[in-house]
Amino acid sequence: MTTERLMAVLDGARLVRYNPDGYLLVWHGGHGVHAYDESFDEVGFWNVGDLSQSDASESEVRESMAESMLRGIDEESA
Repeated sequence: MTTERLMAVLDGARLVRYNPDGYLLVWHGGHGVHAYDESFDEVGFWNVGDLSQSDASESEVRESMAESMLRGIDEESA
């Protein structure tokens, strides 16, 4: 079951980063970044970039993911 959940989380992902605090950060395009715990349950979500544009840039997403690794994941945002 865990492998299937992981595959579903990663399906179509454009960028994936592992946070050493135990979170998987996933961006599928657009503006939303998803954070998943070790059970692959979504525990965080936030938007990145100029929402008037169709997608955030990869560099904006990378920067946001790096920032989240420094400040931590707010599990209340999921």
